[in-house]
Amino acid sequence: MKVLFVNELKNATITALAPNANYPASNLNNVFAKLKYKGVGYSDTIKATLPDNVTANCFFYTYTNAESMEVRVYSNASVLLETVTVNCTYNSGAEFFTSHDNVRWIEIDIAAPVSEDVYLGGIAIGDALTFPNPISNFDKDLSDNSNQTESSDGQVSHGYIKPLESYSLQFTNVKRADYHEIIERFKAVGSGHIWVDITEENHAVYQPLYCVSSMAESPSRDKTMVNFKLKLKEAR
Repeated sequence: MKVLFVNELKNATITALAPNANYPASNLNNVFAKLKYKGVGYSDTIKATLPDNVTANCFFYTYTNAESMEVRVYSNASVLLETVTVNCTYNSGAEFFTSHDNVRWIEIDIAAPVSEDVYLGGIAIGDALTFPNPISNFDKDLSDNSNQTESSDGQVSHGYIKPLESYSLQFTNVKRADYHEIIERFKAVGSGHIWVDITEENHAVYQPLYCVSSMAESPSRDKTMVNFKLKLKEAR
């Protein structure tokens, strides 16, 4: 399991070669993933330039119709550090690569089916933390924010909103030093936005999630090992 706590692209200058003026590339570092960037054709190239060098070992994306994506990671000296071919099977995903501490800008070639204008809702790079794996009794849950009213005679009106995915994860026998590292990372964001890849080697069942969290809950310690819980809820 991998978790990105700080998205370094939040402070980046993001541009695209052929953006739709109503959906500019600057939408890509907004906290709302559904405030999307959109191109004027089925393909485009996006560039994100950071104000300072950052450490990065991952790339996350969400809310897209892309069928192909390539990410090129550059240093402050414009040296190509990584070329990442992104798996676009799902509308959210993550890729991991060798950690670099001098990342200054990235370039993304993105393409959708030729019958559609390409769009992308959110991207992130940064220093993802390798979490312990949760115990395997978890599965997808749903949180429904739809509006529903019912009359005394039983007539029901329902304002549908697509339910949010959520997870309740449990972790056992985590080394105390690893748990303390997790706590320090949460201090930087609190219960705010993070990017989580529960099963980083296979996204067929659980796709990477842009979400908020409960932070680490109900910690208990047995000598040098810690148990705790973590709740995640999709953010859009």
